[in-house]
Parts: sequence; structure tokens; C-alpha cells
Amino acid sequence: MVTVSGAPFPITITQNSVVALKLDFDVNSSVQPGLSMINPTVTITSLIQRG
Repeated sequence: MVTVSGAPFPITITQNSVVALKLDFDVNSSVQPGLSMINPTVTITSLIQRG
């Protein structure tokens, strides 16, 4: 079993389950001016889970 936590999670994935995630990585929100820092901004746009 794998558990991922932290915003926008938690999502728990068990062995033999079927999971499809469609993620949007927002580059403009993630990269700070001057490339001084990168804080990834990720949004789940679609989640399908069958288990």
C-alpha cells in the first residue's frame, strides 16, 4: 500500500487497484520571480479509482 499525503492529498492507493490521475502543474504560480524559489502548485483535475 502507498499513501501520499500533503495538499491536495491524501489519496490512498492499495495493491491491485486501478487509479488514474490527471494533474495540472501551474508553472506561473510555481516559479517565483528571478527563479529564486520553486513551490510546485499542482491541482488534480480528474481522479478515477477502482479497486
